[in-house]
Amino acid sequence: MQPMQPEQTPGSSAAASLTQWLDRLMTALEARLTNWAAGRWWRLKLAAFCSLCSILYATPNLTTLTSMDTPPLWDVVHQQATHPLTPVPGLAPTSHESKRVFRLTMPLLAKLSPVGTPRGRMLFLFALQYAAGVLFFVLCFELFRELVQNPATAAVLTLGTAFLYPGQACFHDLFGVFDGTAVVFLLVAMWCRVPGVVFACLLGAFWIDERAVIAASFPFLWIKLREGLADGWRQLLLPDRASIVVPLAVAMTLGLRLWLTKVHGFHLPLGPESDVSATKFFQSARLDRLPIGLLSPFKLHWLVVGLAAAWLWATRRWALLVLGGAAVVASTAAALAVVDITRSLAYAFPAVIISVGLLARAAGQRFVFGLAIVLLASALIVPSYDVKTGAAWMVPSVVKLMVSPLLWR
Repeated sequence: MQPMQPEQTPGSSAAASLTQWLDRLMTALEARLTNWAAGRWWRLKLAAFCSLCSILYATPNLTTLTSMDTPPLWDVVHQQATHPLTPVPGLAPTSHESKRVFRLTMPLLAKLSPVGTPRGRMLFLFALQYAAGVLFFVLCFELFRELVQNPATAAVLTLGTAFLYPGQACFHDLFGVFDGTAVVFLLVAMWCRVPGVVFACLLGAFWIDERAVIAASFPFLWIKLREGLADGWRQLLLPDRASIVVPLAVAMTLGLRLWLTKVHGFHLPLGPESDVSATKFFQSARLDRLPIGLLSPFKLHWLVVGLAAAWLWATRRWALLVLGGAAVVASTAAALAVVDITRSLAYAFPAVIISVGLLARAAGQRFVFGLAIVLLASALIVPSYDVKTGAAWMVPSVVKLMVSPLLWR
């Protein structure tokens, strides 16, 4: 007697056909991207395309470049460039300008400008930021490719970052906060294997914004994992020859800040009177912006961090789970202590990259490729917001052109 074959319903047949069609589509897409990745100048072409997507999706207020009035923060940057060891006088402690006192990387780079006027230095730093924005995508591709060992998946993951705040920061920032450049310094520190370059890049990030010091734990963990060491408590906590540059850079930064405070009178305003206080934030009426503020930097890319944490929990890798989680919590706490949640949390972007690497170990390449497509689609669908005292939509160019020219200001 012949065994009875299971009866197929029309619904199950349609589902099977859809699954096969999606599988063929992903196979064809992966093959096409792999062929493109074998071409000449592939990285620069991908970076240029991602930069264009970033600018069009979250279009900056380009009228700042044509206006004859220099924004107040740029005047402070100019004064810091002219006299780096002299604090800028007369700044209100609640102003963002007063918190720039130790942020000297970009003013020192502004000294390289061929034009020494405030506007000349502003345009020079704009150009550096845009170059850093392109480099951001090159670094993302290189790091993702190292982790997933698949250029097609790395390309899709890189394109997805063009619709996240870290991939938009260098292009959207026209007011001199420079967070995008600081994130690029952190990514170079993760990509490069030369200790001296890693050390210099960490210092560059630390002296752009203090939040980069908090995020230094991500390059430290990255170096540990890249070296292939066991991820026990001792191996992850104790510096070795490769990772020692991270605590050394932190120690030098703290030492130089202490010297500038005692010798040159530098002072960073902190506390509720300067709008830097988690207590003040949670007592205010601004809690309604908290959910969108936490979502805004990475959108559904937080899913990657959550999946990586779940895998660490399932495999009982407690040391990496606790230390990696502590690093994310520290950056989140720093973001909640200030008004500008989005750009503060952007410094935790290396956590997304590390999480992709963990998932690549746990799952097959096809799963990671499919996840990359889902992340790209979700990042494109969910609008980009910059959350400060309110949630400001980072308006795409199409909307700006269709709605009102006032949106360009």
